Amino acid sequence: MTAFVGSCGSFVTGTRAVQVSASRKTVAAPRRATRVVTRMSVGELANVMIAEGGGMAVTFPAYLAVFLGTLFPVAFLIILFIQSEARKAGEEAGRGE
Repeated sequence: MTAFVGSCGSFVTGTRAVQVSASRKTVAAPRRATRVVTRMSVGELANVMIAEGGGMAVTFPAYLAVFLGTLFPVAFLIILFIQSEARKAGEEAGRGE
């Protein structure tokens, strides 16, 4: 518990370290985080990221992973549906309905 409470302060910016007493009964409350106001619009940020080459860069293996990760499950489900419909049709034909 002490390690958990002690490590929580590292995820909050603008706070002082959390102090845990030896008896583990009191914990000092961290200060409120300060609000940071940016003066750059979303459009300017997108232009800067694209100009630097790091904004929307997607590699061919990433495209391939998305394509194959979509194609294989969809193909499996379509084949499964076709087989189950064929099995139902075969069972109905075998009964003479």
